[in-house]
Amino acid sequence: MGVRARHGFTLIELLVVISIIGLLASILMISLGHARTKAKTSRAQQDLMQIMKAIELARDDQNKNLKDITGNNCSDCGCRSAGDLRNIPNTAPCASTMNTQFAKLGFVKAPRDPWGSPYLMDENEGEGGCDTTRKDHIYSAGPDGIDGAESWTDEVLLLIPHFACP
Repeated sequence: MGVRARHGFTLIELLVVISIIGLLASILMISLGHARTKAKTSRAQQDLMQIMKAIELARDDQNKNLKDITGNNCSDCGCRSAGDLRNIPNTAPCASTMNTQFAKLGFVKAPRDPWGSPYLMDENEGEGGCDTTRKDHIYSAGPDGIDGAESWTDEVLLLIPHFACP
């Protein structure tokens, strides 16, 4: 009689196949994580563009620069020491200040970035006269939720063109 035909897999063969599938799945998950971060960053950039348009409309309507509209030249200053801003309650001082400032621009409350932090603004135009190096900016605290306005590590930032200064 001849050699018997094999009708199954050995335990070793099954374990090798499962290991390879696990390795491929982990590589896929890492790639999807990077794609998710890029998508959130892109959404934050688009949100900032929409906020900038609202700021430009408010400046044109009121014929004032941003700090004169909000009555503040550092709306985000209270957020710099607030720690992680992701999902910070609207009653917290930082979020409350941002809600007030965005309300002056026509928003019901401060919009939040894709990571859950309120968008932040720093009104600089007009500080020290018409120093054109001082620009207003709006930004997201980024994936880590920390307002790093002094170091700009992972924040998504948009500088706003000057209004009153040339």
